[in-house]
Amino acid sequence: MASSSSSSDSENEQEHNEQEHSDDGAPNKSGKKAPAFSELEKQTMIELVNQYKLIIEDKRTDYGTNNKKAKAWDAISGKFSSQHGVQKRSAMQLKNWWLNSKKRAKKDVSSAKISDITFKRYASS
Repeated sequence: MASSSSSSDSENEQEHNEQEHSDDGAPNKSGKKAPAFSELEKQTMIELVNQYKLIIEDKRTDYGTNNKKAKAWDAISGKFSSQHGVQKRSAMQLKNWWLNSKKRAKKDVSSAKISDITFKRYASS
């Protein structure tokens, strides 16, 4: 009997999670966040972004370029969500994850440079 109870609990939890998010996967008014990206999702994102890198990293912001970028993010979202073992996510969620990942990477590189400079300064003293 415990197995049917846990199965029912799992189904209820899944329904509850689906109700908390809008159709695009973004949190609804309850403010609950989507689950964190798994290692598989991170790797999948890096591969997909590399396919569209020239478009989404274009510095121009005119109407035509922005339109191409939006279509590229929609394509990335479609390909991402069709992969086995990943959470369905909207183009906006994926774009935000990518932008935040770039910021973290730049911050890590900057911190590493500062640490290296500080180490060299005190090592030579």
